Amino acid sequence: MPMPQSSAPVVVGIDGSAAALEAARWGAAEAISRAVPLRLIHVVDVEADLDPDLDEDPAAVARDWPETTRGLQALAAASTAVYDLGGPISVESQIVYGEVDSTLVDESGHASLLCLGSTGITPICRRLLGSTAANLAESGRCPVAVIRTPSDTCTSTPDPHWIVMAVDGGPDDDRIVDYALDEARLRRAPVLAVDVSHNGHDAEDSADLRHRVSRWQEHHPSVRVYPVHAPTNIAEFLNQQADLCVQLAVLGSADARHVVTILGSDRDKGRPTSRCSVLVVR
Repeated sequence: MPMPQSSAPVVVGIDGSAAALEAARWGAAEAISRAVPLRLIHVVDVEADLDPDLDEDPAAVARDWPETTRGLQALAAASTAVYDLGGPISVESQIVYGEVDSTLVDESGHASLLCLGSTGITPICRRLLGSTAANLAESGRCPVAVIRTPSDTCTSTPDPHWIVMAVDGGPDDDRIVDYALDEARLRRAPVLAVDVSHNGHDAEDSADLRHRVSRWQEHHPSVRVYPVHAPTNIAEFLNQQADLCVQLAVLGSADARHVVTILGSDRDKGRPTSRCSVLVVR
């Protein structure tokens, strides 16, 4: 899989949630496949409590904070979950100090992949409170995976658990395809190549997409890839697939704005995409 730094770790943000444990497991599989370390971090925000006139050590200021204690417990639980998977992996756990979003952006500059868990994001919550997952999907300096726990419906069905990649014939397609098909091989999943260019209205457009899929298939013969045109953006396409179990949507950075809609929220029980994880490639 193409990476900005071949030996850079897979970094997972841990906040103590079940979704973060799922992200740790997901990130562990990535780290093993890349033969790189796994770095688990919990961010403690001490910015508001530091005196700007003093050269204070954030670790000393927050040493006895309940948040620090919870962070250490969350990291221990995540480490246990990773080691329980087995496999050859080097795991580092660390409390880091700073404003959460900016600290994770900084971490992404030294990572091959940044993973976060998410319980879902509603657009109104994004506007009022912000969302670390959505902000990192848009601002991260490496590929960012936002991981949701799979729905009960999808985990109990023998139907394929698809990986969907959003392509448009542009210059980012090669990286999106490389990541998506490597994920499919790692997770033994079929792929839907969804053309979001809003073409596909005639035989020539359909033939062009089939030709591109055939070329990708030649380079990844172990993965089955199926072409489909989307009449609108990738978020709307996923929302319309009520009978499709999608485990991961792979997008380019130009489509990162759709992450909020794709992730949905736990209140959106009827939406098929409310448990779909997202990988934003850059």
